[in-house]
Amino acid sequence: MNRRLLFECLAALVALPESAFTDPRTDAERRAGIREVNPVHPVGDVRRYGAVGDGVHDDSTAIQAALAVGAIKLPPGVFHLGKPLTFKAGDRIDMTRGAWLEYQGGKMGLGTIEMRRAT
Repeated sequence: MNRRLLFECLAALVALPESAFTDPRTDAERRAGIREVNPVHPVGDVRRYGAVGDGVHDDSTAIQAALAVGAIKLPPGVFHLGKPLTFKAGDRIDMTRGAWLEYQGGKMGLGTIEMRRAT
């Protein structure tokens, strides 16, 4: 690599904003307006967006944020919904064994929730 090309590459790196090196959010998460994620968990895992799954904390906001990014997977746990979720056509929640959605009046276990446009 010649010096000029090396210099141009270094100049391009210096011009990048600091967030390009430190922001763990994906482009889809940025577009959805998600400000903070837990990078330990993969995209689509509701824990990435703050869900706890202990049956006590209200996980509604975290699940709604995950839905804004795309299809989501609920890991084992009891995810309490303190308020209704808003779905759009194409939204999908895959529930793994041991995952429960708990809401006022009941629980829902293993399965898939998929929203489709009415025909």
